[in-house]
Amino acid sequence: MAFSSSERRLLLETINDMLAEDFSSSPMPGVGLPVYSYLWNVIVNGLPAPIYGATHFQDVAFVFDNIEGIGYAANPFANEPQSHLELADLMRKMWVHFIHYTSPNLETATIAWPKYKPGLHNTLVFDTDYEYLGYIAKDKYRKEAISYLQDHVFV
Repeated sequence: MAFSSSERRLLLETINDMLAEDFSSSPMPGVGLPVYSYLWNVIVNGLPAPIYGATHFQDVAFVFDNIEGIGYAANPFANEPQSHLELADLMRKMWVHFIHYTSPNLETATIAWPKYKPGLHNTLVFDTDYEYLGYIAKDKYRKEAISYLQDHVFV
């Protein structure tokens, strides 16, 4: 079976996603640490066109609460609503809490980040269009691609 370069790229990305999911959906080996998963659904200032949507790396400015956009060609927070600043504050606190306590959940947060467990696939979706700056969803976007690989490639 021959694959085009775009098909090979998709195949490798899907395999990588599968391996990452298999590894991350159970406690860290030998340590017993929980795993948390999130999806990023926030469009920031400075992207060439809104068609790109919520792209890779755009969450980093939020995690580090870099509301001045230091190091970015365009400040990701410029001309954005207050909810972007609130999300940056929440994410910074969650990451620090996770590093210190191995749980990102804050007593004062309006949203709880569930542990990622095999079969449940509960994922926190960060989204400034929601009152609580996010919501819980099932991470199943790879389901069709994974099923295809299992049925046609890994037989």
